[in-house]
Amino acid sequence: MDSKLCSRCDQVKPVTEFTSDRSHADGLCSSCKDCRGALRRTPPEVRAERYRQRSLATFWRYANAGNPDDCWLWTGTILWTGYGHMHFSPGHQRMMAHRFSWIVHHGPIPDGLSCLHRCDVRNCVNPDHLFLGDHAANMQDMVRKGRGGVGLIMQSCPEKRARGTRIDRAKLDDEKVLEIRRRFADGEEMRSIARVYGVSGHCIGSVVHGHTWKHVPMP
Repeated sequence: MDSKLCSRCDQVKPVTEFTSDRSHADGLCSSCKDCRGALRRTPPEVRAERYRQRSLATFWRYANAGNPDDCWLWTGTILWTGYGHMHFSPGHQRMMAHRFSWIVHHGPIPDGLSCLHRCDVRNCVNPDHLFLGDHAANMQDMVRKGRGGVGLIMQSCPEKRARGTRIDRAKLDDEKVLEIRRRFADGEEMRSIARVYGVSGHCIGSVVHGHTWKHVPMP
C-alpha cells in the first residue's frame, strides 16, 4: 500500500504522511500528519465542542427516539446484560447509553448515584423513563423487578423462595416429610427410610433434623 485516504480531509496521500498506529488494521492512523497537527493547534474549547457534537450525533443515530411516552430503544451495541452501550469522543470513551441520555438531557450524574429505569426496559434511553438513585435504591429496584441474584432476592424477599413441592423435581411433599420424621422418632434407621422414599440418607438426615423442609412443623 503506497497511499491512504485521510479520514479528516478526504484526500489520498502517501503512507509516509501517516503516523503508525497498531490499533488500526493497516497499522496507520486514520488521519494524516497535517490534519493531526491542525487538531493539536485547535483551541481546547473548540475541540471540546466538536467532541460534544460528534458524541451527540452518535447518540441520536442509535436512540430511535419517538413518542415522549414510549420507550426509545437503543439500536446500537447491546451488552449481554441487555443495556445499550456506546463509544463517544474523545478517545473512544465508553458509557451505558441510558446514562449518556441522562447526562445529555439532565446534566451530570452525581458520584454515588445510579441511573435507573422506571419502564424496566434495559435498552430504553428515553430520559423521561429514567431516574437517579443511590446503591440501596438500585438494589431495591433490582429485587422488586426480580433481577437480583438468588442470594439478594432471598435475603430481601424470603417469601419468594421456592420451598418443598415448589422446587422442581421434588421427591417429597409435606405429608411424606411428616411421615419420615414420625418413622425416625419411632426408631427406624435413616438408611431404611431413605430406601422407602427413594432418596439419599443425607436427605433423610436433613429432613429429620429440620435442616430442610423448615416450613413443615416438627412433630
